[in-house]
This record gives sequence, structure tokens and C-alpha cells, in this order.
Amino acid sequence: ARSEEQQIVQTLEGPDKPGSWKHMMQESLSMSPADRVRMLTYFLPNMAFLWMVLLVHAGRSLAARAAVWRGWPPLSRAELSAWRLPDGALVPLLAGLALALFSNAAWRPGAAALLVQSLLGYSVQGIAVTHAVLLARGVPPLVVLLVMVVLFTFTLPVFLPSVALLGLSDAWLDYRRLEPSPRGEA
Repeated sequence: ARSEEQQIVQTLEGPDKPGSWKHMMQESLSMSPADRVRMLTYFLPNMAFLWMVLLVHAGRSLAARAAVWRGWPPLSRAELSAWRLPDGALVPLLAGLALALFSNAAWRPGAAALLVQSLLGYSVQGIAVTHAVLLARGVPPLVVLLVMVVLFTFTLPVFLPSVALLGLSDAWLDYRRLEPSPRGEA
């Protein structure tokens, strides 16, 4: 089986330099089966999450087409600047933190899945906060998009945690004033 896998890797196109897809596949072949299984326990739950996101997107797309076909009103499409996770999204984040800090190694893959998925959601919310603030200051949408792409491309290790913290803090500080004030204040 190993020789077949090595033959498949050899057929991959592209350079064999560190960081390339081919190099990563060759490194995974050199791993022991136990290490591969351990890697999959972290990788597979996140792939299942992305699969569910894709299914929800496909379902909304089909529902929108069916609504047009039936003559119903179109599905609601919230702007990115108004996008916010529900308060219940804190539960998986807190559960992931608790599992990561207070459980044994057997629970770490589940903790990693909960943390990665929660932080990705809060990263999108942080991007929405940034988008709303820049638009409120009169920055053209094309410039906002270009700034986001450049920041994401060149500062990824800092960008994702930063926007995740921004999105998480928006749950309490409500930077965009999406929730009505309890006392009617602005």
C-alpha cells in the first residue's frame, strides 16, 4: 500500500519544495500510521464542519431558486456589515476552552474542533465589524475589499486571531450598535 501511495505522490505536479502540496504529501507518507490517525482526529471534524457549511449554502441556494420559481418573495440576505453570531455561539467556544484546559489528551481533538470552528465564526464577525466601521467612515466598498485581501494575504497569522478577538468583543461591546439600547440611549 505504501508503494502505491508513493506512486500517487510522484504523479503530483509542481515543485517539491517545503510548503508545497507535494512536499506535504511526502511528509505525511513518512509518518507512522498512529500519527496519521492522530492527525485525522484533528482534521476530520473541521472538514465535517466545512461540509455542513457547504450543505447549508447549497440548501439556501436551492431554496432561493425555488422561491423565484414559485413567485415567492426572495430570501433575506443580510449585508456583511450586519452579520452577527447568536449569543449561543459562545457555548461551543467555552466548551472547547474547558476541554482544552481541564481534560486529558483524549479530548483534545474535540476541543480543537470546537475552538477552530468557533474562532472561524468570530473571525467572520470581526471582518463584518471592520467592514461596517470602514463603510460608516465613508471608505468605498472596493477599497474595503482590497484592504481585507491585502491584510489577509500578508498578515494571516496575526489577522485571524485579531479579527476573532474583535468579533468576540463585539458580542459584548456592540461596536455597530445593532442591538437597541435598554435605556433608549444612542
